[in-house]
Amino acid sequence: MLFTILAIFLVMAIGACIFHVLYKVSEMPALSPKRFTPGQGHGKIVVCLGDSITQGAVSFNYVEALNEELKGQGFTFINAGVNSDVAYNALNRIQEIIGCNPDYVTILIGTNDANSTLDIKNEQELIILKKLPQKPTPEWFEENLTKLVLEIKKNTHAKIALLSIPVLGEDLQSEALIRTREYSGIIKRVAEREKVSYLPLNEKQIDFLEERHHTPLTPHDRAWLLPAQIAVMRYLFGTSWEKISQKKGLLLTVDTIHLNQTGAGMVVDLIKDFLTPDEALKDCSCEDRLIEGTDLNESHLQLAIPDQSDNQNEGWEPVFSQPSDALTFTQGQCED
Repeated sequence: MLFTILAIFLVMAIGACIFHVLYKVSEMPALSPKRFTPGQGHGKIVVCLGDSITQGAVSFNYVEALNEELKGQGFTFINAGVNSDVAYNALNRIQEIIGCNPDYVTILIGTNDANSTLDIKNEQELIILKKLPQKPTPEWFEENLTKLVLEIKKNTHAKIALLSIPVLGEDLQSEALIRTREYSGIIKRVAEREKVSYLPLNEKQIDFLEERHHTPLTPHDRAWLLPAQIAVMRYLFGTSWEKISQKKGLLLTVDTIHLNQTGAGMVVDLIKDFLTPDEALKDCSCEDRLIEGTDLNESHLQLAIPDQSDNQNEGWEPVFSQPSDALTFTQGQCED
């Protein structure tokens, strides 16, 4: 009898643990589009649109980090990340984004699009899970991302930034990481064609890995069980994202897909410079640091797309080179 009671309690305890983990990994952000009511008092509204990397339940939450770092500067951050979303799903949520009446929209989408093309099992599971009308392809991704940008441009006054996707795995020669380069190239092409800002996250992460000559202990193609392990480590044992990465021999990710604090910190830095371009110039030794009438939101790194700026000062032209933290102008010799 005692054994039976203990067995029942054990099963209940295990069930409670599983329920807790499942609840935490699917928990929606505190301020999502569905929980946001537009109106006065919100300041500048920033919608961060994306997948699980943005939702932040199974990844370091970069939206919360942005909110902390820019606290007191008049921004309201809305987390529009949804686990497992592809660009098609994000496009289907466009009315929620428009309804927030955003001043800025950042889009970090494409990881699941790219990952689904690496394995037929990934593809089939994603089609079922996200109710996709067709199998994901690079062409379909570009089509949906383009439509997403066009809808935001048409129906809001928001400044838009597209981030290239994070690395998949940390082996620079792997098919998975190479695929992220390809999809990031698509994102950059859309940004250039639609004249919105481009934030080079993929390039920044690859530079980071190249500089450290990193050899990951966990390859992406053998990490299919890791997300479940990570969820248990995080939500049952309270292990930090950085500790999880260290245990798996990873530098930027916790499971070869989702970001630790270091990887997510790169997202924070890029978006912060997009939102606060004046700060990117604060260390500039130039006297004429800021040009009156010029919108510098597209003046950092590879963010620039001329048509989204208001450059009216003849002779001032931003110069954009390969990904770096440099900010250069062709007149005034102002450099960081």
